[in-house]
Amino acid sequence: MQQTTIGERLQQARQRLGLSLEDIAATLKIRKDVLLKFESNEFDIKLPPVYRKGFFKAYVKLLKLNVPTLLADYEEIVGEIGHSTSFSLGQLKLDSPKSVGNDNKPEITELEPGENSARYVRPVPQFVHFRLLIIGVVIILVVFICGLYLRCKKEQSPHPMAQDTLPIQDTVASESTIVLTALDTVQVFVRQESDRQRLFAGTLNKNEHHPLTRSGPVQISYSEGKFLLIEQANGLHIKPQKEGRGWIRVP
Repeated sequence: MQQTTIGERLQQARQRLGLSLEDIAATLKIRKDVLLKFESNEFDIKLPPVYRKGFFKAYVKLLKLNVPTLLADYEEIVGEIGHSTSFSLGQLKLDSPKSVGNDNKPEITELEPGENSARYVRPVPQFVHFRLLIIGVVIILVVFICGLYLRCKKEQSPHPMAQDTLPIQDTVASESTIVLTALDTVQVFVRQESDRQRLFAGTLNKNEHHPLTRSGPVQISYSEGKFLLIEQANGLHIKPQKEGRGWIRVP
């Protein structure tokens, strides 16, 4: 008997549960076309491997399938085992999350949701490097303008809000992805500022990752700040400065 493919197993499990791709996309905050590619055995999705694998694992969990078995089949197909997960954006080199944690602990290979992601930059024609240069200039201008805005706002406010300060400035609200990584067991609650929608509420175990797709700034409450690491889609890492219970705003 011919063995079913990964995509067929995903599709059959979804149909048994009576779920549509739209239902799952809304629940996991993952684009429908990404889910469709998984069911079509197309894993060459234009996302960094860590996000692509995180989406796949979240989909398998939702369908209540055997996660280790399907992940092993997935890794065998995409051939990602042992590959470096660092990538560059312009002149900024972003290292893989595997540097977080103890040397003897399991490597962090997933960052738990988002989708404003970049592929590996290859030594291709010069227009690619020019485009990256333009993106870098735009990012610098946005950060500079937002910095001026926040400084003026801080000077005008007699009682600034007591919250963690971030090493980056606020940005214009847009749909992007962040990944929550637990350095140890931590309770996390994530709420979107624009519509007060709850994006996540639960406990993350040590070395667990949870990707989230959000629209604009979010507020993240935590039970232990030193056990939480937040990665944005552009590769920037944010760690709360407060060690105990608190909250942080991620633009």
